[in-house]
Amino acid sequence: MNERIDLNLHDIPVNQVFRKLSEEYFLDSISANSSVLDIGCGDGAISLPLAERGCRVEAFDAQSERIEKLNEYKGDLTINARAADFWDLPYELESFDYVISRQFLSHFADWMKVLERKLSFCKSGGKLVFQHNSQDNHQLAQKTAQDQALAETVLSKNKGARAGRATLAELQKFCADTGCTLERATPLTFFLPNSPFMNSAFDKDALAQYAKTLSEKMSDPKVYDFVYWFERSVISRLPQCLTSQLFVVISKA
Repeated sequence: MNERIDLNLHDIPVNQVFRKLSEEYFLDSISANSSVLDIGCGDGAISLPLAERGCRVEAFDAQSERIEKLNEYKGDLTINARAADFWDLPYELESFDYVISRQFLSHFADWMKVLERKLSFCKSGGKLVFQHNSQDNHQLAQKTAQDQALAETVLSKNKGARAGRATLAELQKFCADTGCTLERATPLTFFLPNSPFMNSAFDKDALAQYAKTLSEKMSDPKVYDFVYWFERSVISRLPQCLTSQLFVVISKA
């Protein structure tokens, strides 16, 4: 297999931290040598390290160029990657130990329907593992905005239907309605410049300056390591409303 170091690299160091944390959280939550369906696999950010641990991975993405990139890098790893439509996936129901997605669910306003579809591919006792955007964070951002203009900026980020955002209470209700168990909902991405909470604190120019200064400071390995440590050790234990994303694990009965 080719080196993965150049896959989907971000110029912004804080995004590198979040990609690293995402990979670690997925690896922490998925047993080696399991069967995994990676929905919206992208360039293989999660499929590749899982396959390296012996997992048998079925990976799909709607964008064929991403599948081509994944096939270029997978080498002899057990990853069957294909381009497909989410609502017409060529997989048997209840056939995977884990059904996962990294940056997928946030594209859907009807995310509960999407989760139900994902759950149908999961074996009894299997798990859904995914990232999701936080509606709790969005609501906090509107409440704490320093002025009306900033509150409207937060609101304008997602006009109309609440595309791809969930409250913790809604995730708990989904589990209650489907007989599942919410095992984990870990806050993720506190420092992210384009999060709702950041938009509520800074106007456009100040936010751009924040992003620039943060990147400059994180070019220092000590600062980079601090941000990583703070996210992993501190933010992960705080209320879900403080970050723009959640890392979620749901177990199927």
